[in-house]
Formats: sequence, C-alpha cells, structure tokens
Amino acid sequence: MSDAQRQLEQLLLDHVNWFDDDPEPGAAAVLAAGWRPPPRVVNSAEGLDALPVGSAIRALSDAVQGPHTWVSGGGGFWSNGVSIYRSKTIIRNYAKVRVVWTSPAEAVES
Repeated sequence: MSDAQRQLEQLLLDHVNWFDDDPEPGAAAVLAAGWRPPPRVVNSAEGLDALPVGSAIRALSDAVQGPHTWVSGGGGFWSNGVSIYRSKTIIRNYAKVRVVWTSPAEAVES
C-alpha cells in the first residue's frame, strides 16, 4: 500500500461518519489535504474559447517544438509568453490540451 493510500484511508477514517449519509465532512477533509480532480481535457477550439480569460492550458503532446503552455487573453487568443495563437491553431497542432488553471471566480462546477 502506498503512502498516499494510507493517508487517504486515515483521512476517511477520521472524518467520515459511516452511520450518516452526509459525505461532506469527508470530502472537505480530502480537499483540504490537497486532492484535486484530474485536469479537464479540451479537444476543440470552441471548448478553448469557452474558458475564462486568464485560464492556463498545456499541450498533451510534445509533437510540435516550442512552448506548450498558454494563457487565455480572451476572444479565442492564447499567449505562450512569446507569441499569440488562436484556439483553432492550438487544437490543429496538438489535438488536445489539458486545462491546468481557471479563475476560481469564473470556474464552472462540473
């Protein structure tokens, strides 16, 4: 058993009332310990355009040489700190990207 699994088991034992139907205390403890859901994957220009300004994405492939992380400037434009790219260009070159950050104020609950 891994150390991470042991830590998770202990968090659940300490914070979940197994005789109650309320998972909130256990979920809150797991989130407070640093767990985050897997990053969202976007595979369309429309999906990128829907992300809030300031969102950060990372390519899932290093097939194309150069920087593979971008920040949204809005309007379908993304900057890697050197150049500006359109959403459709990023998807055409990389097919899929991972959303590594969105503004908490504008993040969509899934």
